Amino acid sequence: MGPLDRPTDGTQIDQTTYLGRSIMVPPCRERFWPFRRHTTLRRMSFEEPVPAWYGLTSLKDEALDTLRRHRGAGSLVAGERQQPDPTLSSGYRADVIGAILPLLDPPSGRQYVNWDREIEGRYAIPHQISLAIEDIFYALPPSAAENFSEAAFEAITVDMDLFAITGRIDVLRTELSAFWVRVGNVDNAAVETEMQEYASEFLAIVAAARPS
Repeated sequence: MGPLDRPTDGTQIDQTTYLGRSIMVPPCRERFWPFRRHTTLRRMSFEEPVPAWYGLTSLKDEALDTLRRHRGAGSLVAGERQQPDPTLSSGYRADVIGAILPLLDPPSGRQYVNWDREIEGRYAIPHQISLAIEDIFYALPPSAAENFSEAAFEAITVDMDLFAITGRIDVLRTELSAFWVRVGNVDNAAVETEMQEYASEFLAIVAAARPS
């Protein structure tokens, strides 16, 4: 059975290949096999939760190396999902979402990319988490945003069930949105301090998801 086949007889699937990687898969409850490039993981109904990074340290290291290359090259910037630039050692400019992903080939050739779902499908990081990271990244000053982007993904360990905290993350995003409505487009030290507190709260929520 291939990775895109759907079991129709309740057969237990122990292993498959996802994006070229061999991973172990718990038994499915539903007669549905949704492993695709833009899979929404919360649609899966597994006996055991899917851990962040699919439980693969190598996958996390690979993604963080990509992000760090952007930081080192000065190509981690707001306002660019992925913009190829051959003059950069990283090969392209990107914001925090685009920078944690490899360069999609070719980004201009795809009519639509749901970037947060792309992260969810590749790294088993729920889209609610990456949306919160994106919100905070754009709310912080550039240097603080770079620090937060790396700290946020670094804090996600390979044994976490991030789907257990998506509700708390949604609440945090709602509070952040309400804060922006109150303060408007103001740039001052008090607002920056508040944004840092939201960043710290995000990291604390993620840290609490670590198995004891």
